[in-house]
Amino acid sequence: MKLLATYGFDATPINPRFSELLGQPCYASPSAWQQKNPDKTVDTVSFYLNPAHSTKLIEELVDLRPRRAIFNPGSENPELARRLREVGTEVLEDCTLVMLEAGRF
Repeated sequence: MKLLATYGFDATPINPRFSELLGQPCYASPSAWQQKNPDKTVDTVSFYLNPAHSTKLIEELVDLRPRRAIFNPGSENPELARRLREVGTEVLEDCTLVMLEAGRF
């Protein structure tokens, strides 16, 4: 979140353990964010969630229809990646932090 902000990107955290992160509202789930922001689109989802947890959220994540999904090391989920590709999402296995630092984000 800090590095994304440093590079000028607006990021929204989703984590059921927090109500706020770095001064920003933190949503409990993708659907909670979508309910509060029904007219907004999602550019990029950056996953740091292991597959056991992200598998439970497949339908919610597919419903977001993000333009791009980045699976950071350890978060790779072939089923979720397949489903996201089916709705037209660009899927990458990469490291968001490295992408930012290398100017590839």
